[in-house]
Amino acid sequence: MRRQYTAEQRREFIDLVTAGRATISEAAARLGVPPSTAYYWARKARPTRKATRALVPAKPPSASPPPFVQLIRASDTGAVIEVRIGRTAIQVRPGFDAELLRAVIELLREIVG
Repeated sequence: MRRQYTAEQRREFIDLVTAGRATISEAAARLGVPPSTAYYWARKARPTRKATRALVPAKPPSASPPPFVQLIRASDTGAVIEVRIGRTAIQVRPGFDAELLRAVIELLREIVG
């Protein structure tokens, strides 16, 4: 017979994983959740592209760039930059979608907290 889990149990699992306090496997073992269920919950908790796009504001809240951004000359735009937040690294290449990058960074900041 299938076991029923409460919303609180799912929330606790997702909090452990997204806060980086446990891997999916570790959190599943700690909470007594089968791995298949744990991976399903983790997959469902990930924002979709559509949801991520919805988080991008139409206009940036401020006209000035955030303090972590360094402006570069147009002749140097062939370079790849890497943004690190916690254990996550994002490589940014020429032609990137700046609004999507902002949304991803904001989401990572919330998760890493």
